[in-house]
Amino acid sequence: MGEVEEKIEDPQVAKWHKAAKIYKEKRSLADVGKEMGVHESTVRYYLANLGFKDMRPQGDRTREDVTDELIVELREGGLSFAQIGAQVGMSKAGVHARYMVITTGERPSDATRPVKKRMKKDAPKPQE
Repeated sequence: MGEVEEKIEDPQVAKWHKAAKIYKEKRSLADVGKEMGVHESTVRYYLANLGFKDMRPQGDRTREDVTDELIVELREGGLSFAQIGAQVGMSKAGVHARYMVITTGERPSDATRPVKKRMKKDAPKPQE
């Protein structure tokens, strides 16, 4: 039996479903956007309206050409994560995450990020 496609009357909702169908083929938001002629942020909006939660690329995205040994060697050589990233073509955050996995076995979590300082304009006004 073939898949029965439900006829969707609202053209906007039909776009959302088309985006979802393309996205489910394991395509990126950018690819879906190109095929539909819209920006990837518009695709993200379409998918969010259908209840999609996590729209980040799935699976292992480890750079095979950048070895763990190279990252550790450069770090032990005194380079910062930003310098290593610039040298190997990765982001500072990507190098840091990879280094943490190599050395501790765990990825850095959001819980380890420092709390943002409040700006003066956001600070509570003193009581008079």
